[in-house]
Amino acid sequence: MHTIPWWERLGVPREIADKGGDQSERHVFVVISHNPFLRRVVADFLSASGALVQTRSSMEDALARPLKAIDLLVCDYSLPQGDGLRLLKEIRVGRAGFPLDVPFVLMAEAAERWLVQAAFGLDADGCLLLPLNAHKVEEAVRIAMKRQRVLAQIDDYEVIATEPPAAEQAPVHAASAAPALPARGQRYMSLEIERKFLVADPAVLLGLHGERLVQAYIAATGRATVRVRIAGEQAWLTLKGATKGISRRELEYPIPVADAELCLAELCADGIVSKTRYRIPHAGHVWEVDVFDGANAGLVLAEIELSSDDERFERPSWLGKEVSGDPRYFNSQLAERPFGSW
Repeated sequence: MHTIPWWERLGVPREIADKGGDQSERHVFVVISHNPFLRRVVADFLSASGALVQTRSSMEDALARPLKAIDLLVCDYSLPQGDGLRLLKEIRVGRAGFPLDVPFVLMAEAAERWLVQAAFGLDADGCLLLPLNAHKVEEAVRIAMKRQRVLAQIDDYEVIATEPPAAEQAPVHAASAAPALPARGQRYMSLEIERKFLVADPAVLLGLHGERLVQAYIAATGRATVRVRIAGEQAWLTLKGATKGISRRELEYPIPVADAELCLAELCADGIVSKTRYRIPHAGHVWEVDVFDGANAGLVLAEIELSSDDERFERPSWLGKEVSGDPRYFNSQLAERPFGSW
């Protein structure tokens, strides 16, 4: 029976996978989780691809037994004596004993906004939502192993918060499970506060890994928008209120990708907005830079999410003119009147 090499199974170029051809020098993956079942399942998925897999049961265990020769870390967010986000930060600033640039995939039960932003601000190579299957794990590993990373300065990682904000947003649950209803008096709706800018120097994106987004609108009125978005194997239905200054109400739920595709095909108005999103940490904030294509090709926008209207932030050198108050740059407007038609 022919065994498919792990690099072919995961789509990694042979020249990247090659470490001299010796079978004893196969790539080493480490799985970190306090859940023995999850640890074993993920380890089995990775071992089936031909890699050597080690496991750790806690953040303390991982810090006590670091590896210098390691090719990938897959880590649960929930850990005894810490969490996966704190471990990632310790790695990126050089306090964990692992290589600073080791590819890192974070597993979590819910894609909370602050958690995802912090993870990508710390240069995580992917987020896996539980429950898992072999395809999800293989795709995350394939992306992480092929990614070409340019690390930020250690000081930029140091200022990224690894704790939930004081007014923590309610979690967005995994698409495979129905969201739990909030208790009476609680709500999932959050207040989105962001500023939007043109990008004066797109060269800042060279060498960075982006995420492909495709979205369209079921409804877009002066009072509210209803958006469907697909990003890889995840999809969301998002309701946004009217913009007041730089803020607006937002309610977001994950939905199955198959349902999102059906919405795009049958329920959304004409005008698909497609783009590649990059996340760039700078001075304690994470900037989301969108490079549009299709009918909006040529447009590059940067957004920063803030905790208040008057929060101060440092402008990176590559930033251009602010367009927060120009409705032409709203994604809902770009769907109806794309940049290419201006």
